[in-house]
Amino acid sequence: MARLTGPLYGSTATGTVAGLLGFRTGQNTQCVARLPSRVPRPSAAQILQRQKYRDAIAAWNMLSDADRAQWIADTPEGQMPIPFFISCYLLS
Repeated sequence: MARLTGPLYGSTATGTVAGLLGFRTGQNTQCVARLPSRVPRPSAAQILQRQKYRDAIAAWNMLSDADRAQWIADTPEGQMPIPFFISCYLLS
């Protein structure tokens, strides 16, 4: 809750009102700004997809140098090896 000891736009108004507006004071300036909205928690499908990406990166990091060189050699022209590996991993 905002601490109002003077007028609303006075030099002493600081804090938030209803979680929507934030009152700030600086060097001889006052500012009222809308607070950013909160991002909802990720869904179960998002969490699962993020875990699949983490698993793909872990699999890439665990490849031996010879296996990694083979993936790099097999990467189609115009693509980078790691995104190509991740897309193959996610589609398998």
